[in-house]
Amino acid sequence: MTLRTKLLVLVVIPLVMVFSSLALWQYQSMRSVSIARAKEHALLLTQGTARDIEAQLAKAVHVTHTAAAALEAAPELKGTRVWPLLEQLIQRVPLVEGASIAYAPGDEVHSPAAPYVWKKDGEMYRKDLNESYDYTDRTWYTIASDGTAGWTKPYDGPVYGGLLVSYSVPIIRDDSLVAVISIDVPLSPLQKLLAVGEFTKTAAFLVGRDDRFISHPDESFIMQPSTTGGGPILLADADPGTLKQYPNWPNNEPHIVAFEPIPTTDWMFAAAMSEDEVLGPVHQQLVINIALLVLAGIVIAGLVLGMGLRITGDVRTLAAGVTEVSSGNLEAKVAPMRRRDELGRLADDFNAMTTRLRETVQRVADEQVARMAIEQELDVAREIQAEMLPHEYPMLPDHPEVDLHAINVAARHVAGDFYDYWVRGDMLTVVLADVSGSGMPAALVMVRAMTLLRQFDDPSGRLVDIVAETNRELCNDNDRQLFVTGIIVRYGLSTGCYELVSAGHLPAFLGGDGRVVQFEGDSTGPLLGVIPGAEWNSRTGELPVGGWIALYTDGITEARNQAGDEMFGENRLAEGLAANAAGASELLCQHGISLAEAWHGGRVDDDLSMVVLRRTSEAVAES
Repeated sequence: MTLRTKLLVLVVIPLVMVFSSLALWQYQSMRSVSIARAKEHALLLTQGTARDIEAQLAKAVHVTHTAAAALEAAPELKGTRVWPLLEQLIQRVPLVEGASIAYAPGDEVHSPAAPYVWKKDGEMYRKDLNESYDYTDRTWYTIASDGTAGWTKPYDGPVYGGLLVSYSVPIIRDDSLVAVISIDVPLSPLQKLLAVGEFTKTAAFLVGRDDRFISHPDESFIMQPSTTGGGPILLADADPGTLKQYPNWPNNEPHIVAFEPIPTTDWMFAAAMSEDEVLGPVHQQLVINIALLVLAGIVIAGLVLGMGLRITGDVRTLAAGVTEVSSGNLEAKVAPMRRRDELGRLADDFNAMTTRLRETVQRVADEQVARMAIEQELDVAREIQAEMLPHEYPMLPDHPEVDLHAINVAARHVAGDFYDYWVRGDMLTVVLADVSGSGMPAALVMVRAMTLLRQFDDPSGRLVDIVAETNRELCNDNDRQLFVTGIIVRYGLSTGCYELVSAGHLPAFLGGDGRVVQFEGDSTGPLLGVIPGAEWNSRTGELPVGGWIALYTDGITEARNQAGDEMFGENRLAEGLAANAAGASELLCQHGISLAEAWHGGRVDDDLSMVVLRRTSEAVAES
């Protein structure tokens, strides 16, 4: 492949990809905006139209109930006197084109028995329905004969002609049905209320409670199931006030359909908007973008080929220099080019690059040596720290009356947690602490705190004074503002009595007598290394045989689950300790650490430390 061809491929193809991405982005943006606009239009259309239909029908229902109430209150209003009432009812509601009062069969004979008035071409017509058929078995009569008002399903009107729906209201006197007053609403005028909005392919229709079309732009669909034309069962599929997209309905075309109920009836109004019509302008713009893309590609290809003829020679020179560098010759240079464009500057930059490359290689080598030295120092620090922590087990082989065990799991090379213990006379002192931060600075503070606590410990003195002296020394020269949280327990080997001081540390757990409780109250004091003159209180008590004290750091309780949204917590730790309360100190430590590790998915993000002191038996006096 020639250089000119490569330039053509390397320049034109990325440009085509960029133009294609832009065209696709524009198409998707316009499509999203158009569909959102169509959905908004469909929702507004259905809601507005549903309100209009509901208002008309509600008015018709109200007028019908008003007429029924008037007839119930005026028994004398009958016979030919009801004709004007029916005509007035039709005139008040334009949507109503027929009204009747059908008297219930009985001892009283009414003439006419079922007066009916309808409107056609602006004229009023009258008829006694009893002359044409037995109205008592008609749906519009039977639906109200049980004393309840309601709408009928669409049916073919025998007098008016064409499909219509009726609303019937019973007239009750003395708990008996006297008559049924009914109004007729033709379906063909009802379709005129179904607005279609700005899109010409929008289909608006009504579906009844039996999942049949009550009104539809295509009259052949009326009274047909809503599955006609391959459509879904609308009422079963529809949620009021929502939108759905159907890829093949209606008319085997993708449509956006909005639904809205008509509260006065059991009908559902729907508007189906053609996606093709909505996206028509988008598709047109896409064609224009593709044409512009092709034209731009042709122009760019011509320019690239022309430029390739001019720059081939200089590029070959640069390529030769690059080949030298790639072979390992960092001393390679190219002759300066007599041009002031990018290729001329590229030649100068190439020569400068080889110089910087040599310097960079040397610097990387130096940094690698330094990094290895730091890693070695950290390894040494980790080994020193591990040696400083007690690691001989059992920890108190000369004191079988006490079972002491500790575990530390470091998160980094050098941990911030530490523990220690020592025996002076009859007194056993146990320390568990956590230094803020990690790494070498935390380790140095740890060593200093361990040394100070051992230095100031005096079995005859007060434990709070030892803590205070240690705090004063830690506050000196604390430029890094590192602090220590710690908990110190002094335990009498012969007596089983203990004294506990907490310096901002988590409350210890006390186990024994079949229960596990947490130390609380005035035993918790300030942090170490923060306030030079701080003071602490102590907590005292006596461990029964089998009783134990468990110390732990926040790495256990603050371990988060794998999702990162919940900490392990002190309650789970207490439950785990209670489940193994009768076990040895080693078992309690291992169980507490393993629970936290399992909760965190096996990872360790913070140091995990735990110490358990158990009284195993009464001290045996020396003979």
